[in-house]
Amino acid sequence: MTDNEFVRAKIFRFAPDIDDAPRYETFEVSHEPNMRVLDVLERIIHEQGQSLAYRWFCGVKKCGACGVQVNGRPVLACWEPAEPEMVIEPLPNHQIVRDLVVDRQDFDARTMSLDPLLKRKEPYPGFPEPLTATEMAPAAEMMDCIECLLCTSMCPAYGEKFAGPAALVQLAKTALDPRDGGPRAGTAYEVGHIAECVSCYECTQACPTDIRVLEHAIDGLRRQIVAQDIGDVAHHHHVYRDLTVRQGLVSPVTLMLRSKGWRVLSELPHAIVLVIRGRLLLKGLIDGLLNRNRMRNVEELDVIARALQEDQT
Repeated sequence: MTDNEFVRAKIFRFAPDIDDAPRYETFEVSHEPNMRVLDVLERIIHEQGQSLAYRWFCGVKKCGACGVQVNGRPVLACWEPAEPEMVIEPLPNHQIVRDLVVDRQDFDARTMSLDPLLKRKEPYPGFPEPLTATEMAPAAEMMDCIECLLCTSMCPAYGEKFAGPAALVQLAKTALDPRDGGPRAGTAYEVGHIAECVSCYECTQACPTDIRVLEHAIDGLRRQIVAQDIGDVAHHHHVYRDLTVRQGLVSPVTLMLRSKGWRVLSELPHAIVLVIRGRLLLKGLIDGLLNRNRMRNVEELDVIARALQEDQT
């Protein structure tokens, strides 16, 4: 066989209970048409007799068990086409059980802490419930989640506080349901620490079922937080909107001053470093401090804002 008839897979190997450090091992298997990453792993096990730990169940992009990282991208092994050269690793941001298997207990615990169970506003009216497809569409999109954790693996904000995109999708599934009357906005803010999200879109790009994780799930929760005027998220939104209407543009310095107040003093050393490195112009800093940033014809924005407000009422 020639080289293009082989698939070379460099695979992460690590058993925390017996290995001192992770390592990589390279395997070669014969290439077949329409071969998937999972097929490569299966051949390594069944044809070469290797002991390799990985998860899969359905094999058809439904269970979410086979998430791995291939050449730096989070994918479902059962659905991702095999490449001639691959580096296969476990999903980042998760504790490793063995080789390509990661621990899902943290995700389960974070999800349950959000209490994503339907709490009806009204008693159950009986079957069929009087619901339209339009009413259920926002929540129905979240039902496409297969809990594969690909979104969480790419989240730069995922850590001790932030519940992560996968858990917030589970909360949004209930929060966006028109039948629900639970305290979802407060839970997202206080328990899920949604303010830690940096809106990088990595979660949306990683989702294999095309859920708009940031735009529809996380921002859907944010809209409820703003509507209920909860915490810094709502305050920041109101400040941003006010600056846009009044000035036509938003200076980062002015936004930070208005959002944080006296707490902005803690950011002063960082601002000085940015000025020294040329990443923040001194004039821009002074203009922001003096609130001198303003766009011409800003009155047009005020007219639009008032028209939108009247339309909403």
